[in-house]
Amino acid sequence: METTIESLLWLARESDTSDKGTATDLLPSVQNAIEQNRHLLAGKPVEISLEVESTPILSAPAGVFAIAVSNLIRNSCQFTTRGQIVVTLKQNQIEVSDAGVGIAADTIDEIVKPDVSSSSSTGFGFGLDIVNRLCSRFGWQLKIDCKQGHGTKTSLIFQEDYPGSDVKKAWTRPVW
Repeated sequence: METTIESLLWLARESDTSDKGTATDLLPSVQNAIEQNRHLLAGKPVEISLEVESTPILSAPAGVFAIAVSNLIRNSCQFTTRGQIVVTLKQNQIEVSDAGVGIAADTIDEIVKPDVSSSSSTGFGFGLDIVNRLCSRFGWQLKIDCKQGHGTKTSLIFQEDYPGSDVKKAWTRPVW
């Protein structure tokens, strides 16, 4: 609840772009989001896995990133009834791929708007809207690829100013 309120307060302060927070290590947030949503898979023949290709660090509050990634993972857990969910952490993005029901092509643009949810959703239809607004606020991109009946891949693509370079990319540290 605290991270949700923090995220909403960040969105309410949209005009203030000077303080985006301290450096946040994304791996612990991703691991925590997976564990917090694992209960949604109880009784389902679904396997969730984490693939770590890189361990990015962003200049954003940990709670804000946690809200965004948890929403993507929660959606995959909710709409996947069998198969796999793969969460992949890369240098400049995180991907959540599932074998769920997918999203109809004619609603893909609408799904990120407020108060829009699928008929099988148990939520209120604000999750992806919040993620989309957080992406706009922090300069990230939300990308949704899907084929109805064959799953969905959602990606949070983030870029940061890399210290000492005019190249835009996420800060990373080696994977040990």
